[in-house]
Amino acid sequence: MALSWSDAKRLVRLNGLATELLTSARSTTETNVSAGIDRQLVAVAQEVHAVLESAEPDTAGEFRRMILDAQPDQLPPEVRAASMTGWLNAALATESLEQKVRQELRVEASRPRKQTLGFQIRSPVVRAETVDEAGDDRVAD
Repeated sequence: MALSWSDAKRLVRLNGLATELLTSARSTTETNVSAGIDRQLVAVAQEVHAVLESAEPDTAGEFRRMILDAQPDQLPPEVRAASMTGWLNAALATESLEQKVRQELRVEASRPRKQTLGFQIRSPVVRAETVDEAGDDRVAD
């Protein structure tokens, strides 16, 4: 995902709202409250999709398939809230990881590179000359 800072902040806020809806959905058995939570879940899911649609269309398609098209009338609100919260948590973690990798690449690219000339300079080796029996000069290693 390549989200702008404002899009990432919106998704974090929406994730917080989805988490609260999940907590509320798990703690109630009242029909009126469940219906209100359900309506709010639909609104949050549509808002998340709108953010993703403008920033990352492929990810928006995945969100639509996994969350919006998941037959909301057949799933209880707590299941839908858990699905959306889990998906958002993973998406935000992925975005964070991607930003970290981009930052590390930028830092690496800004460091001066050591360029080699294709050979190494070595310290001089002291060699002792010896004379063999024939009188030839030889260098002993």
